[in-house]
Amino acid sequence: MKSLIFFILSFLIVSYSSALTKPEKGWIYVDTAIQTQDRVYIGEKSISINHADSKKVNFWMMIQHKQKQSGFGSAKAYLTGDCKSSRVQINRLVAFSGDYLTGDDSLQPTSKEWFEAPSTTLFGGVLRYACSALGKL
Repeated sequence: MKSLIFFILSFLIVSYSSALTKPEKGWIYVDTAIQTQDRVYIGEKSISINHADSKKVNFWMMIQHKQKQSGFGSAKAYLTGDCKSSRVQINRLVAFSGDYLTGDDSLQPTSKEWFEAPSTTLFGGVLRYACSALGKL
C-alpha cells in the first residue's frame, strides 16, 4: 500500500508536456509520465469549488499504469488543490486491479498532507487544468 502512495507521489518529480486531448470515457487525458509511461486523466465533470475554502478546487484524477504497480492496474484519487499556492492534498485514493478503474478495488490510506505541485509536474498540470476550468488562475 505504501508503495502505491509513493508511486502516485512520485508524479510530483516527473516533468510533463502541456498537450491536452479529447475526453476518454468521462476522463480528460492530461499527460503521460516520462519515466513510467503511465497515463494521467482528470474527471471531466468532477472539478468543483471547495465548499470549505472557495480559493481551492476539488477533482478526481485517474492514473492508468502501463505496467501494474503493486498488483494494481489503475487508481483514482480525489484531490483538493490550492490554486494560489500550487499544492494538492490527496483526500481519497482507490486502487483497482484492472485497467481504467475496473476489477477489484481497494481503498488506500492517505496522509492528508499537502504536497507541492510545481507546474512542471503531472500533479501541477492536472491542478492547473482544474484551476483554469473554474477561473481560479
